[in-house]
Amino acid sequence: MGDVLVGEAAARTLTVTNVCPFPLSFTMRLAGKASAADPNPTMRQAFSCHPAEGTLAQGESCEVAVSFTPFSQRPYFEDVLQVRACGRAWS
Repeated sequence: MGDVLVGEAAARTLTVTNVCPFPLSFTMRLAGKASAADPNPTMRQAFSCHPAEGTLAQGESCEVAVSFTPFSQRPYFEDVLQVRACGRAWS
């Protein structure tokens, strides 16, 4: 996401497309990675995604916005976006 100051936000979009011949339901969630050195005792999420779930008809697509809003000054933030569809999960 590049350099983002505390209190500001950055966003990127990704496209989810159903290439299956039947409706496809999906859910997305952020793993909320943290470490013992993480100065985030309230476990606030720096990343978010919207929509986090949906159902797409055959050939339908939707844009998912992933936003980053840092809550403290750090050299880097990281997280893993997990996508679940057809009963399987991908990170």
